[in-house]
Amino acid sequence: MHRERILLLINKLARGGAETQCVRLAKGLHARGWRVRVLTLLPSTALADDLVVQGIPVVDVSSGKSVFHPRVIWNLVQQFRSYRPEVLVTFLYQADMVGRVLGKFF
Repeated sequence: MHRERILLLINKLARGGAETQCVRLAKGLHARGWRVRVLTLLPSTALADDLVVQGIPVVDVSSGKSVFHPRVIWNLVQQFRSYRPEVLVTFLYQADMVGRVLGKFF
């Protein structure tokens, strides 16, 4: 059984291809014993509920403004500090950009 912590970062969990792949990856890793958490930069929809039912935490770090708003960055830093992931996987452009910067510091 894996005990590593993996963090999946995505813009939001709306219906779409990248979002579906994020959910599938989260469920698959969780089923194999990974500790999985999903962070969203914007409020999410029904796909988030599907993960929560499976026991996978979904954390919305949005500020109600831009994904690059200082409050979003602060919330992400707090999540990284408390969760301390060994692996970060990002999906979609904005999450890729934010994740790249955060990954340099953690």
